[in-house]
Amino acid sequence: MAKKGVSGFTNQVAKELIKEQQKKIKETEKQARKNQKELEKQQREEYINNRHKEAEILTLDIDNYISKLDNIINNGIINYNQISIEEFIKKDIKQIELPKELLIQNKIPTKQLIREANIFEKIFKNYKLKYDTYVNEIETNHNKEYSQYEENEYKRKKQITSLIKAHELQVNEVINIKKERYLNRDIDMITRYKEELLNKSEYPFEFDKSINIGYC
Repeated sequence: MAKKGVSGFTNQVAKELIKEQQKKIKETEKQARKNQKELEKQQREEYINNRHKEAEILTLDIDNYISKLDNIINNGIINYNQISIEEFIKKDIKQIELPKELLIQNKIPTKQLIREANIFEKIFKNYKLKYDTYVNEIETNHNKEYSQYEENEYKRKKQITSLIKAHELQVNEVINIKKERYLNRDIDMITRYKEELLNKSEYPFEFDKSINIGYC
């Protein structure tokens, strides 16, 4: 009877422990589900907040885009007058091309090295006269060559200056003629100039330009 009593008590304790353990497991699972729900709730709220922020940024971008479009419609194209009629005319005028031979500087003549007088040329008159003649010939020849060099350089630079001035006169004449045509409402000049302005204008967005110009 004693053994049965002890065995029954042991079984009862074991059952109580099992129940307590099962209860703790259920509570743990319940808390875990609660924590999971809280986490999911936080994640949903964070996701919604992020979407709101993105929507606000997109709205600002769209408002800015619409504002720029309104500015074009109401005030004309941005940076419309970035080139003058003179600049427009000049872009079709070729730059001056100088002859290649004029771009090459004349070679500066080098002076022949004069040797020192020897002992005879320092002491004896006849030898000294011959040495002085030798030196004078070298000096004279170098001076002639250098004078010729300076003359050739002067002519070369003068030709360059003349060609540049002649080209500038031609350019100014072309500009004046075409500008006069523009002021006199020449259709070709006006349409080409306005087309250039539209092509060079800056827009607040990227798109393929297809410009048709008409003038009445």
